[in-house]
Amino acid sequence: MSTYEIFISLTQVMLLVLIVVQIFVAVQAVKANHERKRKQSTIEYLGKVWRESRLELESCYGTDPLTKDKIAELEADNKRKAEIVNLLGSLEHIAAGVNCGVYDKDILYIMSATSISSIYYRFKVFIDHQRVTANSSAYIQLEKLSNDFLDRKRGSMESYPVRDSVV
Repeated sequence: MSTYEIFISLTQVMLLVLIVVQIFVAVQAVKANHERKRKQSTIEYLGKVWRESRLELESCYGTDPLTKDKIAELEADNKRKAEIVNLLGSLEHIAAGVNCGVYDKDILYIMSATSISSIYYRFKVFIDHQRVTANSSAYIQLEKLSNDFLDRKRGSMESYPVRDSVV
């Protein structure tokens, strides 16, 4: 093998290595861009929908859990019942997107974990009623997301030191 042939072979190997490295870098860049866009869309879309839904729920129904008596009132008032179904439906869509990986769960956790869980449990009586009377799988994604957030919060709280209470 001549020096020229060795030089050509080495050049081809180096070009092949360079191409593999470039492909790797390009794939990593595409993944990073996708992740950035997913986080950005989570903040933009979910922030807007979440704020509107939360404001509507809290302004109409306060921050206390619904009671069975309140459910009976809502059953008689189709407009208010439809509002709750619509607003919880918006949160269900958010939860489904997060649970399927379309939206970023970590961003939503940082932004609204406590609020989402508290709304779920505040309307749990209504949700249970809907599951019995209308749709047995109503708001399952919202329930799953809320439970995931509560479990995550409990797990993070276990890492904090417990202080003795002062008597």
